[in-house]
Amino acid sequence: MKSLFEGFTSRKSLSFVIEQSHNDTLRLEVSDKVLFLALAELVSKPQDNEYRNSLAQALSTIASRSVDSSCTIVTCVSRSYVATLLMIISKDLNEALYQRDVVCALIETLTEGSVVCRLLKPREALTAIQRCLGLKHAILLFDNTTPRSILPMELHRSAYWPIPSVLGYEDLEFVLQYLEKGKIKIGTLLENSDIEVLLKDEHLLRHIAVFGSTGSGKSTTAAVIAAQASMNGYTVFVIDWHGEYFELLKNLNNVVYTNPVKGSIPSALDLTKLIRDDTLAFIEILESALELTPAQAHILEDAVNYVKDKFTTGYLVDILVDIVQSSSASARWYSESREALLRKLKPLTSQYLRIRWDQCKTVEAAPNTIMVFDISSIPNTRVRKTLAALLVRSITLKSQYNELPKPILIIVDEAHNIFDSKSPLSVLVAEVRKWHIGFVIVTQSPSMVASVVVKNTNTKIVHLLKSSQDVDSVLATIPNRRNLAQILSSLRPGEALLSLPELPLPLLVRIDTSVLRGVQK
Repeated sequence: MKSLFEGFTSRKSLSFVIEQSHNDTLRLEVSDKVLFLALAELVSKPQDNEYRNSLAQALSTIASRSVDSSCTIVTCVSRSYVATLLMIISKDLNEALYQRDVVCALIETLTEGSVVCRLLKPREALTAIQRCLGLKHAILLFDNTTPRSILPMELHRSAYWPIPSVLGYEDLEFVLQYLEKGKIKIGTLLENSDIEVLLKDEHLLRHIAVFGSTGSGKSTTAAVIAAQASMNGYTVFVIDWHGEYFELLKNLNNVVYTNPVKGSIPSALDLTKLIRDDTLAFIEILESALELTPAQAHILEDAVNYVKDKFTTGYLVDILVDIVQSSSASARWYSESREALLRKLKPLTSQYLRIRWDQCKTVEAAPNTIMVFDISSIPNTRVRKTLAALLVRSITLKSQYNELPKPILIIVDEAHNIFDSKSPLSVLVAEVRKWHIGFVIVTQSPSMVASVVVKNTNTKIVHLLKSSQDVDSVLATIPNRRNLAQILSSLRPGEALLSLPELPLPLLVRIDTSVLRGVQK
């Protein structure tokens, strides 16, 4: 086989021009010669990985053919494009087309359909070549004066194998039609930046998981989803564990920040309503977050039942502490459990946190806005867990009573802290869709999130994962997961694997952050 780009690999410069022909070929001018180029893309079917030996036999057969044309196979790998191209070059236009059909038929026959030829029209072929070379120009013109910045790669002879396409071409048309129906833009396909990835309302309301190691871009992805959802009528809440979202969302004008340490909280964090309308949920949240023993939980329940009908003002945790402290019993177990409970409740009190809860400004949520609840200033992890869990349950409770504008999207950063296997909130994920609430579960430790939560996130956006335990836990929930472990360990920041319930295979995507810069596309 001969190489189309042989001139680039030698010391001698080679000038050539490629442009569209009137027929199903490209016109190639090399020095004083005019040649015709017919292209096809080679794609291995996703369900069949046993194509290499049969492909080698096919290439050997093609190389031994004596024809008045040359056959070249080029595999292109760049940041935005991955493809294997079959190129037939001939002096005769019809001969180029004929030989392309013959070679494609030979490859498909000898590989028993494991490798499929997709014939490219002239415009598609020209686009394929310019993407292969990493260029933006519609007509390719190179000579020995071409700047190296315009030709950002060198071409060398190398071993090649068609790279298995994440999507088979028989599914591609369906995928494109499906993605076009969405309105929440999160990015573009990694292998084709012209194809936008748009999520639909049902993806948000059936919950999204965003997984990734530190620095992989998971928080940025969550911020993009928040921004796009708020532009499409959602009331968005963000539970900000590390204080990252102020910087991520700083260019948007529809963001409201609340921080109890700085004197403001979401109005949805209504502990009085929660205690009165769902006493058991309040007790279960504290029991889980504070890791109470059964005896401690029993004492707390008695105090909550006493408080809920008699007190209407003041910070209820302070009141609960006073009641527990003033309670008495002769039994030794009670005294010991009461003291242990008080030690666990103390970090939640106004005095410990130095927060005047009764003087905090309450901020109302609204459609088309993002409300960030920043708890990064609170040093005690148990307190953060408690406040985050109480806000989530309060939002869902108010939504049940139609006291918040819908639809609602709750983005929970470091979600493994409140959605672990022992958390009473884990069962909420399966129930809240009927109240028009969607969750975005964001975590670097998916293996620590309750399995029932992961299973109920129908859409998964997976960035780079380094822990084999986390990789295994994520792949267990993704269909057709063969060969994906290697992909997950090699993703760059901003790149992700997207798994949608409607598609047979996941997609490789690049997250589009332009919306965070205030740019609307």
